[in-house]
Amino acid sequence: MRAPVLLLPLALLPLARRGLLPPGLAFVLANGAWLIVLGALAAAAVLFWRGAGLPSERLWTRVSTWLDGRPTRWVALAPALVALVAALLLVPAYRWYGLPSGDEPKYLRLAVSLYRDLDADVAANQPGRLELGGLAQNITHLCERTARTVKALARGDRPAAERAWSQRNWTVAGWGGGLYYVQSPGLPALLVPALALDPPPGPEGPPPPLAIVTLAGLWAFALVQTMKLGAEVSGSRWAGLLAAIAVTTAAPLLVGGQHFYPEAAAAAAVPWLARWLRAGAPRPGLARTLALGLIAGALAWLHVKLLPLGLTAASLLALRLRPRERALLLVAVALPLTGLLLFQYAVTGLLRPDAIYLRFGSDVYRGPGDFLSAGLLGGLANALFGPRDGSFVMAPVLLSAALALPRLWRRDRATTLALGALFASLWVVAALHGGGAPGPPARLLAPVLPLLAVPLALSLVELGDYLPFRWAVVGLALASWTLSAAMLQDWRRTVKPFRGVLTPATDFTADLPGGTASGAATAASGGLLLLVGVFWARRLSLVQSGGPASVANVWRRILALHAAAWATVLVVSGTLHGLRVLLAPP
Repeated sequence: MRAPVLLLPLALLPLARRGLLPPGLAFVLANGAWLIVLGALAAAAVLFWRGAGLPSERLWTRVSTWLDGRPTRWVALAPALVALVAALLLVPAYRWYGLPSGDEPKYLRLAVSLYRDLDADVAANQPGRLELGGLAQNITHLCERTARTVKALARGDRPAAERAWSQRNWTVAGWGGGLYYVQSPGLPALLVPALALDPPPGPEGPPPPLAIVTLAGLWAFALVQTMKLGAEVSGSRWAGLLAAIAVTTAAPLLVGGQHFYPEAAAAAAVPWLARWLRAGAPRPGLARTLALGLIAGALAWLHVKLLPLGLTAASLLALRLRPRERALLLVAVALPLTGLLLFQYAVTGLLRPDAIYLRFGSDVYRGPGDFLSAGLLGGLANALFGPRDGSFVMAPVLLSAALALPRLWRRDRATTLALGALFASLWVVAALHGGGAPGPPARLLAPVLPLLAVPLALSLVELGDYLPFRWAVVGLALASWTLSAAMLQDWRRTVKPFRGVLTPATDFTADLPGGTASGAATAASGGLLLLVGVFWARRLSLVQSGGPASVANVWRRILALHAAAWATVLVVSGTLHGLRVLLAPP
């Protein structure tokens, strides 16, 4: 039997226990020896199946044929129901009964304010359950306030120059009175129906259960739309479903989707928008065009950083439409954006979407000029490779999707460019925050991460019988699920995501650059990983899918896979640890 050869790395175990190896490599040897044994057993099983004439692709082929032959609506409905139930089952107890933290209470108070008074002023809210008469009064008040704002804008009214705006704790004193959060009211508006059916018992208590169910519904919708997007590009619902599950169960989407942040809603909207931007997609009718335009424009209501994403989606969609639908799209996009500008003007006296941030005077954002700041490159690298907010660090399965991008480029360049434009529009904005922000893991890039399911689904189809890639996807997915399971118990692990993930004594953080030089170290390590990724992506783009291989060919593939895995662990662990030592502050 050839598989025992794969156990040879265990001979380095004495060196690992003496601290003579890089931390990442030492962990795999000392604490993850069972992974080595499992890899050898898996190789033996594959070789046995090949030798016995039972191809390992048989189950894949049968399930794929069955699923791809089912009606589309039933195939979409079943994952939606399963996803909703799974999301509810995965919500940890502290989310149901514990108090929200960070900015979450602000979003919930905004939702209560919208429910009580139909405004974003959190200074005072009507008590008790909202009755029909109170709703009519609130609607009348909203219309009157809108009319006054339009008249003030027409007259060119401006607030006093010496006015004090910032009230600290991310609040702004409104131009016409009241108190407003810097946080946007888009997500709270989506929570209003849940609060109407299940009002919160108090202003500072745990979130109402139906509000959490709303988050679960958004995550389920994101999974289904991601599945459809991957299936439509790859031509296989089975591959689209597997890719969607792998991506949406990673920590940025699964853990982040359970928190009251705008990215939870944006992650549900982006894959749905992307389905109509891909090459070969049918042109939407008038009703769907109207809906697409409204959603693209409303993304800025979730957070102003999503404005470039919404405008990019609308622009790409406009290129595919006929003149009549294009005009309708522009009107639909303009409606929510006009409402946002009026809201910002009513609160701040400035007619711009980022006005409330400017009035608050935050050091985090000083205007569009920040896009020319020197720290932008570090933020771009940190958003992907940072030890706390790097999407590839928090969701290793995304690496397999990134490696498959050249295959998507060769297959469908128009779709690749469209998805790349959507991803880049948020990636650049996220870099303004240094690539990340306090909260759930890799929060800022979470809305566009479902787009990476597309190259992953395509590669599962075209590289379905290429064992190294299939094994790599499974291994990276298992690593992602391990991180998700750990963070579901305590999402604050994002500060040290790799400490004690598998066992209490394990700690991968010694391999990650940190300290005051973390920006330069992250950029350097990101460049290294990028070079490694380009090499392997090039190799994968040249792989030709073929029929069943002989036992000898399968063994060569398995041996090459294990050699590549060990070399990658050694190079990445050693280089990152070396950067940590060299770039550590004195």
